Amino acid sequence: ANLVGIWAEGERSPWNGDYHLNINMQMMYWAADILNLPETVEPLYPFMTKLAQSGKIAAECMYGSPGWVAHGFTDIWMNARPLGAPEW
Repeated sequence: ANLVGIWAEGERSPWNGDYHLNINMQMMYWAADILNLPETVEPLYPFMTKLAQSGKIAAECMYGSPGWVAHGFTDIWMNARPLGAPEW
């Protein structure tokens, strides 16, 4: 699930319909176990697997490090590199 999901109007959704890897991602899955809805978590596993594959390349190319990294948000292609321009 992304920030807007099926409720986005038109072709361009707020936040580009991307996935924020901060508390937003965590909150989407907090209640799954306690509500006995484990099937709602199933999409998270392939999502994280693909993100880790992309993140391995990002960690090596950007930081010369083993393991994997993901920055603040990603998209449907599971980009692990920083997306967009930094804004302060």
